[in-house]
Amino acid sequence: MEKYGFIYLWFDKKHKKFYIGRHWGIETDGYICSSNNMRMNFKHRPNDFKRRVVKRIYTSKEDLVLEEQRWLDMINPIECGEKYYNKSLKSSTPSTRGYKHTPETIEKIKNSNMGKKRTEETKNKIREANKKQFENPIQREMRSKKSNELWADDKYRQIQIESHKGKSSRRFSDDTKEKIRQKMIGRKFSPETIEKMKISALNRKK
Repeated sequence: MEKYGFIYLWFDKKHKKFYIGRHWGIETDGYICSSNNMRMNFKHRPNDFKRRVVKRIYTSKEDLVLEEQRWLDMINPIECGEKYYNKSLKSSTPSTRGYKHTPETIEKIKNSNMGKKRTEETKNKIREANKKQFENPIQREMRSKKSNELWADDKYRQIQIESHKGKSSRRFSDDTKEKIRQKMIGRKFSPETIEKMKISALNRKK
């Protein structure tokens, strides 16, 4: 069967969360999504997830990218990572596939996003929403427990390690380094978090 593109919507009935993505292939080829977090949850609880194809594209991959961006534009930024597994609202191409946007597609994406800058009000709402996530001790404990459970999975841990390799090559300015140091002063980390930071540091040195 000839490949085509489609936009899909996953729903996690346990956590009441969605995921919007795109795929160029066929609907029965077993593809799940590009989100590591959602895939790990799907692996442990496949019966809690249901997928719906919301749009099919038969013309080109470029048109599929633009269609995905149209659907991502419908998501409120505050809902990223909360109501949606999506962490980004920009349609991007996985570099692992060696596929790159054409200059025409890049220009179309730029034009579609033009004028969609967040207002100060929206930025403040996002800050408040993020702040509330860490103010509630119950939510903090649940997030920590969930993170520890996922990290205990060897495959998940390896995926995270591989995905972060090479990112340490980024260089910060002295001003940025000082700001980071100031933010870290007085912060306390759990033994589990400290262990994860040690593992991350060791992997960056490899």
